[in-house]
Amino acid sequence: MFNKSVIGQLWQHHASGITAPVNSIDRRQYQQWTREYVWQALRNGKSFGRAFCEQFGVLDNHLLWERDHRRCENIIETTWLMKSQPTG
Repeated sequence: MFNKSVIGQLWQHHASGITAPVNSIDRRQYQQWTREYVWQALRNGKSFGRAFCEQFGVLDNHLLWERDHRRCENIIETTWLMKSQPTG
């Protein structure tokens, strides 16, 4: 059976209606945030994925609950960051 607090957190986040469009987050803003994340983690203990979602207004349940930092980075890179534009 699901934990009621987990369901409540998911519902609250979903009900807020806040989510960023896919591939919409600026890479420079993300890189700046990653440098600041260490202090956030020490202060509030949030996982990398959960802190990313809160910082950038993303609703991604995989990131919210994923505990592996590298997996989160991969999801963020492939799903949420802006794709670089070819120059030419």
